[in-house]
Amino acid sequence: MHARRAIRDAAVQALAGLPSTGTNVHATRLYPIEPVGLPALCIYTLAEESGFDTLGGTSRKLLRRLELAVEIVAQVNETLDETLDQICLEVENALGTNFTLGGTAKDCELQSTKITVRGEGEKQTGSAVLIFGVTYRTLASNAATLA
Repeated sequence: MHARRAIRDAAVQALAGLPSTGTNVHATRLYPIEPVGLPALCIYTLAEESGFDTLGGTSRKLLRRLELAVEIVAQVNETLDETLDQICLEVENALGTNFTLGGTAKDCELQSTKITVRGEGEKQTGSAVLIFGVTYRTLASNAATLA
């Protein structure tokens, strides 16, 4: 299992049970959201950069910077903006106090937020995508091993 999966799983654990979303937390970008399961969180990764943190020897390490997306999905109604803002608050506070994501990361910081509406008619949903920069380290010879 790649270390990215461990980070996604840790984010799911950190965000499960928030007051507004409860157990509607999914480690996927393709979750088929139905109105009965909203509001919900979808957690996935977007991009990653890496470079050597240590050179030489047999235990070279890569320092990685991962873009972790936490997408909030809610039903479109007259309180959509307030709902998205409240859930953003809950997510930001939860990851702000658990910035090592259960020890899988060195740091996790909010980089940006994008708020949109998608779909048509009764299938419209609003979303806020929070992008967190996650810094972590692995062995260069084993991307599953956090270092």
